[in-house]
Amino acid sequence: MKVLIIMAMLLAGRAYHPTTITELTAENPANWKHPLTHIEVSGFVTYTLVEGDGDWHIRVCDSAKLKAMDAKHCIVAEITPDYQKKLSKPHVGQQIIVRGIGRYDGENPGHHFWEVHPVEEMETK
Repeated sequence: MKVLIIMAMLLAGRAYHPTTITELTAENPANWKHPLTHIEVSGFVTYTLVEGDGDWHIRVCDSAKLKAMDAKHCIVAEITPDYQKKLSKPHVGQQIIVRGIGRYDGENPGHHFWEVHPVEEMETK
């Protein structure tokens, strides 16, 4: 029981490391040794899609004018179904702040970009 209480307290007070899209995309994923896995990134929504797994994929770029994925100027924010219950799906053109686990997605063909997955918190500006 004590472990559950401690875990709940830690989760309620989670700290997110603020970073920019430019700083994150400049990182070499093979050498990324950042001690903080929970990050906060802001940018403009330029694309949204509901994937087959139910996740909301949101392209967040440092410019609202970008119309395609640019791995130097954009990241992908993924909101899983559990977090969708707490968060509203953003619209293209909105400026948002996403908070969650930062990671590099190089798993699938064509996926070579930074992402926040899962997004645990989000706010619109």
